[in-house]
Amino acid sequence: MISYTTKWKSGSTDCKSITSWTGYFRDGRLAVEWVLVYHDAAEGRPRVRTGTDFYKRN
Repeated sequence: MISYTTKWKSGSTDCKSITSWTGYFRDGRLAVEWVLVYHDAAEGRPRVRTGTDFYKRN
């Protein structure tokens, strides 16, 4: 199992978002599920998005 988390920043500005990935490396591919939590400035509240990705060596 592989997991990592990123707190996003732009220079010295906090982007008010965090992404966490959790996945497995199997058969030469990294399959991950991710969760993004960010501040929606238009609505003035936190939002959550989720998804999946696959990575492989070129």
